[in-house]
Amino acid sequence: MGTGFIVFGLLILAAGLFICYTKRAQLKNAVTVSAVITGYLEKKKRSRYVVETVYCPVVQYEQDDKKVTAEHFEYMNRFALTHNVGDTVLIYVDPRMKKKIWFIEEGKGSDLLGVAVAVCGAAIILFGIICLAIT
Repeated sequence: MGTGFIVFGLLILAAGLFICYTKRAQLKNAVTVSAVITGYLEKKKRSRYVVETVYCPVVQYEQDDKKVTAEHFEYMNRFALTHNVGDTVLIYVDPRMKKKIWFIEEGKGSDLLGVAVAVCGAAIILFGIICLAIT
């Protein structure tokens, strides 16, 4: 039983580290650019009992004397939206992925989700080790 927890914990730990690595790789070569919020894409997100409308900010910025329209990398709920249409914002743009952006306040640091998943994986591994020690 303890071995199963250790293996499962290792998988969860690896997933957390992969999430952190992916975000760091995405933002590694990112440059800071000024952009204007031009609108929001919206879609319905359905869970078992709730239908929620989520939004994806759309911005326009200039790169190499060309206007580029790009979307935030994820949809978010209404309460997470901190910018209005017409606002000028600072964004990160990865030159290899010009159509996806991150707001500057989201930072270049580790992804909080990745860290949380990795910590959960480590806790499961510890629980597995304790189970092996007890038996």
